[in-house]
Amino acid sequence: MTRRLASGGRGAALLAARTWSHFGVDFACAFFVVGVFVPNAPGAAGAGVLWYNLLAFALQPLTGALCDRFLPRLGAVGGCLLVALAGLLAAFGWGWPALVVCALGNALFHPGGGRDVLLLAEGRLREGGVFVSAGAVGVSCGALMGGFSSSPWLCVVCSLLLGLCAWSCWRTPCPAPAGRTAFHAASRLPFWWVVGLALVSVALRSYVGALVPMPWKTGLLALAAGIASCLGKALGGFLADWSSPRLVGTAALALSLPLLCLGWESPVLSLVGLVCFNMTMPVSLGVLAAKLPESPGLAFGLTAQFLFVGMLPFYGIPLEEGPALVVAGVGIGISALCVALSSRGRAERSGV
Repeated sequence: MTRRLASGGRGAALLAARTWSHFGVDFACAFFVVGVFVPNAPGAAGAGVLWYNLLAFALQPLTGALCDRFLPRLGAVGGCLLVALAGLLAAFGWGWPALVVCALGNALFHPGGGRDVLLLAEGRLREGGVFVSAGAVGVSCGALMGGFSSSPWLCVVCSLLLGLCAWSCWRTPCPAPAGRTAFHAASRLPFWWVVGLALVSVALRSYVGALVPMPWKTGLLALAAGIASCLGKALGGFLADWSSPRLVGTAALALSLPLLCLGWESPVLSLVGLVCFNMTMPVSLGVLAAKLPESPGLAFGLTAQFLFVGMLPFYGIPLEEGPALVVAGVGIGISALCVALSSRGRAERSGV
């Protein structure tokens, strides 16, 4: 009993440190991109944002695999320190170097911190949901702050914040730096079917999330949207543990479809829709962790990479409001089908 309580205390401290640091990293990254880089590079803003997303998200399977094999303790710490360095570069006006270093720090922190959380979750989805939820609020707060000011002193403050995040991650190392996750969130379909369906669902949700028009999402209401996404991701993990990943993942998407595609003009309906829409994220993460039990950093990195994959159509295929809503509805339906096929129901004992 004493050993279990001690382990639970370490797990809670690790989850708190990684979650707080996730907020800090995403806050700083959004602030640097929106508040510092974009205003000072008007002719190259679009290219800079594209390169940032490419480096920050597409590289995460690679950095996740490195964390699994060679950097079990330094992933989260190193990511925080790189983003802190980016803040100092931004404070001196070195926009492009700051952008690249910031993106690399993002790419290292997420699978590094996510790996630690997945290893200590003991098969529960709620820890992963809590960890990923902090990023949504961090991005919203950072972008909101960037819209108000690009002061070099704020860059320095962000660097100090990231230094505290790095220290908290260093002080809470993962007690099991190497090992297997214990997730049973995946269905009994063959390995590549489950992994492919889960990743297609992630990409579709990323695409739909950016496709649905929300004209009300400005200022503090944009922050409210981030909070709604945060609540959905955290709540989805708890509900999936209580019920089943398949039921929660598919039901949440089904509920989100009319709220987002028909109620998109209403802030209230859209915010409720965002809560439901994001409840599926910890399910997809748990499915991939179940199929890659010895590579949790890679599993986390793949989800992030396919978030970027889902955004790629926006760089070349603009849609008007009406067609966008139709495509979003179809995308949500296909994503729900992918979740239903790839995740475990209540009656299934294991999908590994």
